[in-house]
Order: sequence, then C-alpha cells, then structure tokens
Amino acid sequence: MIVDESLLSDLALCTGAMSTFYGLCFLAGSRLQLFERGELVQRKTLAQRIDCADNLFSIPYYVCLFALAAHGTITLWQEGTPESRWRGRNLSTRWFQLLYVVRMTTHLPFQWISLAAKPGLRLQMTLHHIISSIAYSGGLFTGRLHFWATFDGCCELTTIFMSVLFGVKAHFPPGSLFAVEAVSGLGLWATFVVFRIALFPAWLYLWALDVRDHPALAWDELTPLERYFYPFVTVTVLVLSCIWLVPITRGILKALGLSGGKSKAKSK
Repeated sequence: MIVDESLLSDLALCTGAMSTFYGLCFLAGSRLQLFERGELVQRKTLAQRIDCADNLFSIPYYVCLFALAAHGTITLWQEGTPESRWRGRNLSTRWFQLLYVVRMTTHLPFQWISLAAKPGLRLQMTLHHIISSIAYSGGLFTGRLHFWATFDGCCELTTIFMSVLFGVKAHFPPGSLFAVEAVSGLGLWATFVVFRIALFPAWLYLWALDVRDHPALAWDELTPLERYFYPFVTVTVLVLSCIWLVPITRGILKALGLSGGKSKAKSK
C-alpha cells in the first residue's frame, strides 16, 4: 500500500483546524444559556459545557459533512461504471472521510464525559465512532471504496435535524421556537427512516450485486478487512439506527399527543 504523501499533512491540518474551532465553540458555549427539563441551568457542569460546545459545532460541521458525502456519492454514481464505485475518488470523498475520522476520534474523550450519565448510549456511540473511523481510515490509505464510504455517509443528513432539535431544546425557553422544534423533529424522524433504515439495506444490496457481478473488482482486489469489515460496519450501524429510532419515534408521538400517555393517566 502506497500512502498518499499529502494525506498525513492533510490529517494534521484538519486536526488542528477542527480542534481550534471546537475550542472556540467550547468557550462560546460556556456563555450560552442552557435549559434542562424546562429550567434554566444556573451553573453548568463540565458535561453540560461539552454539550453546549457540541451544539454550536455540530450544525455547520454536519451540513458540510453531508454536502461532501452527497456530492461524492452522486458524482461517482453518475460515472456509471464498477470502477468508479470501487476505485473512484475525488476531493469530496477524500475530505468527507478526513473530516469524519478526525472529528470522531478527537471527540471520543469528550463524549465519554458528556454521556457519563447514559452508559448504554455511551457504549453504543463509542462503538459507532470507532468502527466507522477504522473503515473510513482504510479508504483514505488505500484509495479504494470511496463511493461506499460517502454512500454510507449520506446518513449524516439525519444529524443536521438532530443538531437543530437539540440546540433549540437546550438553549431556548420551552415552547419559544415551537415551529422550528416541530419541523426539526419531524425532519429527524423522516430522514432517519429514509437515510438510515432504508439506505443501509440499499448499500448492502448494491455491494452484494457488485461482488456477484464484478468479483475481480469487488472481491479479488480487496483485503479481508475490506471484504468483511465494511459490510459489518454497515450492518452494525443499521442495528444501532433501529435502536435509536425507537426513542425518536416515541418523542414524535408524544409531541403529537399520540403516545397514549395522557389517555392512560386519565383512565387511572
């Protein structure tokens, strides 16, 4: 494997730039008002300050990440050849993976603190970040499978809606931005169904078709890690997404008054 001479310098540049931006978000987030369970927080804990920084960082970051993933996927798909799906790459696919790997790896220690009160979710998110970063790192160093990386990465559209929803609920008085909260909540649920629950099986189906129809490209050239680990990552993230969809759906139903909670309370 020949490492691209500019890859390590781009990784260092990306790490420095994103760390600086996150540091600025941390400083600015510490000054933001924060609401928890409808009450204004008077003195933020370290975990809450990290959450505030994440809220500021996430919206521009995930908009950029989704734009790169969508452009990279569409561009390589429109070339219409098996070679473009397995060997093709461009600036969008490269920088999508760079931004993703740097963010997920550098954010792990902060996430471990901010999710300390939710150990189950913390383990799920840690697993998600580690295995996806390993897969994308392989694509960066081998120069292969960029289409499959960005196709999976289109799921990050869901995170834009989630970031807006979390930001509104965390930093504005309850009910003050109801329309924004409603649109972002419905958008989160709808994109979760399309860009995760439907997208990942489509990814696996197309992968299997290429392995069957173009084995020289889609199997013989690949390392065992690429052959088995990439589909494993997609299946794992699909399972995690199904788990995460449950509380999202419950939240939407509750917001719409369809959860049945009130009727059960009244019947008692």
